[in-house]
Amino acid sequence: MAAYPTIERLFANNRRLLASIAKDDPHGFARWRGELVISQALKAGVAGVDKLVRDSGGNCSKFINLTHEVMVALCLQRLPANVSILDDCAFGSAPIYTPDIEISTIDGRAILVEVTCRSNGATAMDLLVHEMVKNGQFPFRISYALGPALSSSAISHDDRKIQEETAQRVIELATREFAKLSATPAPGLITIRAPEQAPEITLGAGVDEAWDAAWGSGDIIACFRFEPTTAGEGYASGGVTSARILPDDELRSAFLHDIKRKAVRRENLPAEKRKLPFVVAYVSEEWALRPGMTNSALTGHRAWLSSATNAERKSWVASSRAKRKKEVQAAIERAYQNGWGSTLDDWGHGSEGLMAFYKDGLYLDAVHMHDFAWGSKLTGVVVLRNNGTHIQWIPNPFSEDASTTSWLQEVGLPQGRDGEEVVFPDDDQDSSHVDVD
Repeated sequence: MAAYPTIERLFANNRRLLASIAKDDPHGFARWRGELVISQALKAGVAGVDKLVRDSGGNCSKFINLTHEVMVALCLQRLPANVSILDDCAFGSAPIYTPDIEISTIDGRAILVEVTCRSNGATAMDLLVHEMVKNGQFPFRISYALGPALSSSAISHDDRKIQEETAQRVIELATREFAKLSATPAPGLITIRAPEQAPEITLGAGVDEAWDAAWGSGDIIACFRFEPTTAGEGYASGGVTSARILPDDELRSAFLHDIKRKAVRRENLPAEKRKLPFVVAYVSEEWALRPGMTNSALTGHRAWLSSATNAERKSWVASSRAKRKKEVQAAIERAYQNGWGSTLDDWGHGSEGLMAFYKDGLYLDAVHMHDFAWGSKLTGVVVLRNNGTHIQWIPNPFSEDASTTSWLQEVGLPQGRDGEEVVFPDDDQDSSHVDVD
């Protein structure tokens, strides 16, 4: 029986392409996830799944990206609608632009969806450590923690290659040290601060202090904590992800950069398609990109008076609103007139709002700031996390088509797979809080 029966059938007439994908997927992770998503999508009746064969070209990275499209289509298929994955040139040859997915609702409306993804920033160190232990037959249980150089996903494609090269160099340095330490196994810590420098080795009682000192310095690339196994057979125990260093502002900027790359392409749609609602589906594998972070990046940052009555808070909010730019105030009023009251009230723009916006997000920045004008192209953003089991829908009441798309705030978003509840936008409050004088 084939390890990936659905994929095998899909590529039955293109086995050379599948072999090329398999070559760059030695551990089968891409095919395993693809098998799960593709088989479910075919059962659900998603149209156009065979795009994976036509457009992947045997490229593993392209196959993974196409799998994300299938994942999004599968989630959207749970709407009362028909969902189709579109071929790259379905609307015409370049420079005409074709998005990834088209939705046709049961009442005759259409929505275009473009898919993008942010991968987890942490280099796949588990696999590298596993192979290191297996090849070297090191008798240690090894865990690790990564510094920013091997953790951040807020980097360019070229920087990702540098990150992967750094990871390989780190493994080479760690392998050399573990080979020496295997002769007399003892608990310890290997700290690597630079690829061109010799690692720092700590053994015995000072491991905990060395660990704390390494993270306190903030300049490590990686730490490997280890201890001998009773059976003498080593293994990788996984990463210490709680020690990952990722600045929130960098992740927000990277999130908006990813969204922009897709939003600006709306102008290249055929004229008749340009009038349709345009949504970006963002598949996030970056655990640090939390729902509150994506929500605040699009809808604004809010602050809360920690020691005040509700009356005092309302007075403070009213005073704060009066200071907002006229263009922003007008856009909010216009959105209420266009039927977006439910969403605006949920976000805190209504008369009962108790939190003030101390920084506008993309949607309102696009109203009056030239550098963010592209944000008006977005009818909304849907963020998928945990392989599509958690969904966050953030429509745009201030988009260029907001006067005709308020019905999208009532759209029946599907529940996540396995019965998980949909995650809706939450407030990203100012953690410092503001006290009343």
